[in-house]
Amino acid sequence: MRQAKLLLLVLVPVLVLASAPTASASGEFWIDFYLGGAFLTKADLEDKSSFPFTATAKDIKFDNSLAYGGRIGWWTGSLPWLGVALDVFHFNPDIGRQTRTVVADGLTFPGEEVTPFDISVTVIGFNESIPFLVEIRVATPRCSRGLLL
Repeated sequence: MRQAKLLLLVLVPVLVLASAPTASASGEFWIDFYLGGAFLTKADLEDKSSFPFTATAKDIKFDNSLAYGGRIGWWTGSLPWLGVALDVFHFNPDIGRQTRTVVADGLTFPGEEVTPFDISVTVIGFNESIPFLVEIRVATPRCSRGLLL
């Protein structure tokens, strides 16, 4: 139910923006949205909240999650091959109830129950965009220098 609400929260603005009238584009500014899945592998989870002790739960399985985000960017005018972008995405790899081995200060406790808890991850990234372009030409009898594909 929670993922259905998130999907609706993402799709409604996208559909509204997609149906909005467009202005002429200069090719310098861009914005895009994406929606997909976050499929995490098992990992060890370390708890340092009980100072001075550290506990590590081994092979914790994270729930699959809906991942969504967007990116806004701009191609520079003076260097047409260089762009900059701000990328923001979010997902919730919650942890369900599970039984795992826990290691605390060198002592191993097999079969310990890990209580479920919600995890919310939001990532903001700033990056440069340098497109990698490849020219492919195919020579034909009518075009000796080749057709650009």
